Amino acid sequence: MIFGTLEILRSGVALDLTDVENYVVENYEGFGMPPLHRLTERGPLQHGESDRGYRLDPRMIQLVLMLRANDWAEFYSRRQELIEQLNPTLDAALNLRFTQPDGTVRQIDCYCAEGPQFSKRDAFRYAGQRAAVRLVCPDPAWYDPTRQSVRIVGDVGGAGFAFPMAVPWTFGGTVVSSETSINYPGTWIEYPEIVITGPITDARIEHLETGDVLDFDGVTIADGDYYTIDLRFGYKTVVDSAGTNKIADLSSESDLATWHLNPGENNLALSGTGGGTNTAIVIRYYYRYLGV
Repeated sequence: MIFGTLEILRSGVALDLTDVENYVVENYEGFGMPPLHRLTERGPLQHGESDRGYRLDPRMIQLVLMLRANDWAEFYSRRQELIEQLNPTLDAALNLRFTQPDGTVRQIDCYCAEGPQFSKRDAFRYAGQRAAVRLVCPDPAWYDPTRQSVRIVGDVGGAGFAFPMAVPWTFGGTVVSSETSINYPGTWIEYPEIVITGPITDARIEHLETGDVLDFDGVTIADGDYYTIDLRFGYKTVVDSAGTNKIADLSSESDLATWHLNPGENNLALSGTGGGTNTAIVIRYYYRYLGV
């Protein structure tokens, strides 16, 4: 049995697997550290190997459920309810959401890899049906489903633009140049979405710890236009407000593939010119975790 609330969300509709009246989670596995493999290389005369890091593999989660009913009609209705919630025809991922006893919420995106077989030997007349479910999670990190957003907005003034942050971003006249810090309490790296709203020219965002940069050298984002940079794997896109691909506007030194937030403090530097009253940057991200 699991302590807390475990739900499967399909298109935002939740099925509670831990309400006790209709569903009980009898067993589960795959919630902890995700599987990983080490990257190694060996020279022609080398004894042993040299370790070159690691990569996380997709996570497999297995659930053993007990479906409960009061009569035969409810028995088959409960089985159909679970099948429909796991139906693989849905293109979007399912969300497995775990709410811990203290209210902490962790969620992971998954797809049904094996649905319930509803074996007769695991049926207790209409009173109960034991069922096993296997879910595959291509991105093995859990996350807090409350999306975080850091918005940087300025007001016109004689001394430039000052942003209400712990370490202000200052637009001296129309020149943008400052640093700030994002405290990230997650235990796994996050690839955020960044929106740069014009007017601004030569926009550059640098992560001072990793050295990764996103540099739009020679590019002007006009007033009323914005660029959305999606750094997630499987996306890695840059589009303007009209949805036009602008990935070519990134300079050759930019790190679209690797720019990310690390656990702990993330010190960022912003620079550019031609700032105005509408100039803004928004960084959207989730807190991600290796396991629960």
